[in-house]
Amino acid sequence: MCVEILEQARGLLLKEYGRIWNDWYGHLDATRAELVVEEGNHSSGYRRKENQLCLYFPEANLNEVIEELAGTAVVVYRNLGWSLWRRELIHEMLHEYQFKVIRGEVTDAGRALHNESALISCERGHGPDFFTAIADRARYFDMEPNDLVRNL
Repeated sequence: MCVEILEQARGLLLKEYGRIWNDWYGHLDATRAELVVEEGNHSSGYRRKENQLCLYFPEANLNEVIEELAGTAVVVYRNLGWSLWRRELIHEMLHEYQFKVIRGEVTDAGRALHNESALISCERGHGPDFFTAIADRARYFDMEPNDLVRNL
């Protein structure tokens, strides 16, 4: 693994995370999670107690981060079929939002989306409050909640 690739990808992901985080939390009294980006095949995750958002990617996906984020084009999230780095980043940011904003306050839309999404809802941490976060943030990506679920 080339250290320069990891460092460049880490810097670009930190910038993208910060951009979205400011949009989501700029008006709230919240503390940004520490973004940890490493090369590897581990499961990414949001660690609530440590306030860490941990992303793990194989080297090929780190190159994809650089290719997509190093250019001057604005990253478009509206299309279906996101690359791995986008899915991982947004999925874990939704968990952060779940714990910092939703805080167990499940909406009818979140409950319905959870009931419709049996594939990922069975995993730990993917209850109705997670789907409430999805329902709430889908409009940020100009998507319907079901489309956002399909991208994750």
